[in-house]
Amino acid sequence: MKTLFKYDFTYLWKTSKFIIIIVLGIFLAMLSVLTAYFLNDILQSAFDMDEFCIPITEPTVYDAYGEFFNNFTQIYLMVVLFLSVAFFTRDTTKDHLPLIFSKPLSRKHYVLSKSIWYITLIFIGLAVSIAIFMTYSYLLFEVFHVGRFIVAMLGFYVFLLIIGHIALLFSMLFKSYLAPAALTFGVFILFTILNMFDQGILKYLPNQLLQYPNLLLLEQISYTTFLITTVIGTITIGLLLFGAVQLFKRKSLL
Repeated sequence: MKTLFKYDFTYLWKTSKFIIIIVLGIFLAMLSVLTAYFLNDILQSAFDMDEFCIPITEPTVYDAYGEFFNNFTQIYLMVVLFLSVAFFTRDTTKDHLPLIFSKPLSRKHYVLSKSIWYITLIFIGLAVSIAIFMTYSYLLFEVFHVGRFIVAMLGFYVFLLIIGHIALLFSMLFKSYLAPAALTFGVFILFTILNMFDQGILKYLPNQLLQYPNLLLLEQISYTTFLITTVIGTITIGLLLFGAVQLFKRKSLL
């Protein structure tokens, strides 16, 4: 396991994926706060808002929350999706598997190593982003709902892990980059469509974690609904990981 951990870390570091995820998160976190705070000033300087009869309201921290989740559920998530597929499929597309398993290594440990590094990388990226966002938001708006925001981010973190483990599952099934990337993106699109249906038991499906974090901050859903959905999402990650391990055990190395 230690050999596989070191192998995956070396790849992530040499290809700058660690740096990309962290730097992108910092950039989007800062951009979210600054956009929310200065957007009205930019619009006023560019257009005559009185002429268009558009009322201008003072920006609040809730505007920053909205910008943050818009940026992270669109830009950050897409970058994570495609980088994760590249990470998971590298050994297959480069024909490294026969060489790797010429040593007495466990296929289960191989998949677990990639899963653990993905979980760790996303955690570090989001933790740094949250710290930057909280600091800038408090400096500009002089208020921040720390506890509620961290709980909301837990749901988004679980959603990112679900997307990543869907990518991991498809990567263990195919021998190319394109098929897992396309299928994972397709699942994401399906999730966004299913988000329109949130009645009854459907409101607890893990796909809802794409929109629930922002709704929780706006107090439009209950903590109970949010936490139940997050728990179901966590169980889903475990099932996807189990499926990925089973698929890889049956996968041809050639």
